[in-house]
Amino acid sequence: MRAVRVAVAACAIAIMLGVTSAGASNGLPAPGSPKQVAALVAASHKIDVLPRDLDPAFENVGDNTPARYYAVTKNGCTGVKQCVFGRLGSKTAVVLFGDSHAWMWLPALVNVASSDGFKLVLIWMPGCPAASLSVWNPDTHSVLTACNSFRSSSVALIKKLAPALVLLASRTTNMYGAHHELFSNAAWQAGLEKTIGALKTKATAVAVIGDITAFNVQLPECLATYPEHVQHCS
Repeated sequence: MRAVRVAVAACAIAIMLGVTSAGASNGLPAPGSPKQVAALVAASHKIDVLPRDLDPAFENVGDNTPARYYAVTKNGCTGVKQCVFGRLGSKTAVVLFGDSHAWMWLPALVNVASSDGFKLVLIWMPGCPAASLSVWNPDTHSVLTACNSFRSSSVALIKKLAPALVLLASRTTNMYGAHHELFSNAAWQAGLEKTIGALKTKATAVAVIGDITAFNVQLPECLATYPEHVQHCS
């Protein structure tokens, strides 16, 4: 149950933060106040029937990615000029860096960038975590060498940009290394610390956005199976 509440809370907060004047034209939902979101999360364990007015519709939930609102980000963002949001003319820059688990926070963080007056730069590559590690490519059954190159060049560009803050976010569950073995916690920590060390300066702070809860079932499939008993999926 706690895991479900955590997931709901993460989604609710993202929705709460997700709208700007620019974002609204992209079809993002209207935000709730912190009080409203807190109340909805607290009551989430009482929901037993799947609502009928979901946005997007339940059958389209798999396509509800940041690309729905920001098409330019769909296949990854390279450099520091391709995917820029918020206050574009601001001299203060914040970089969001990592894999798709960084990309997913974009709709929420664009609103923060606009309201707080900074420029948000998204740099991400599918399957390529921010941690300095060689990851396994299941499609080629080999190391994803393009990831290492992308990470190295991105770190160099970020350092040249000298942002006020770099936010790192990555998928951390079921990640495989160069020998097709799961990374240990120690190896992952070392790789993450290496990236942080490479980016952190007197002018640039670095922070890590914790990963979302991983479930042992596909939640949309489970909810489709139990539309009138959704707590089974907890």
